[in-house]
Amino acid sequence: MANNQISVMFATTAFFALTACAEQPTMTPQYQSAQQVAVLEKIQNRCSAFIGGFGDARELRESLNTERERATKLGSTQNDFQQAKAFVENRFSLMEAFSGVQDACGQFIGIAVRDSKS
Repeated sequence: MANNQISVMFATTAFFALTACAEQPTMTPQYQSAQQVAVLEKIQNRCSAFIGGFGDARELRESLNTERERATKLGSTQNDFQQAKAFVENRFSLMEAFSGVQDACGQFIGIAVRDSKS
């Protein structure tokens, strides 16, 4: 097995071990919506090069605004938004450290699509 493959296997194993230990906040509907806002914000701020063209960027912005409004209507508090942002930032940083920004962005874009309420 090549050294590169061993390094990738080690990094992947370490990533899953670390993320499994990360404390997941209580997943109330308010927090889930706040977390979706945080994921969309992270994609907008760090992954714009990987989302496609102008139309995709516009759709992302519209989704972010819609989800932020939805979270507010559900009763998400400033604390919910802060906790969600910190949690998402931690997860993104770990993913980026172990697999690079492109893979981290790909994972987050997948999460956003999966969790989309539209």
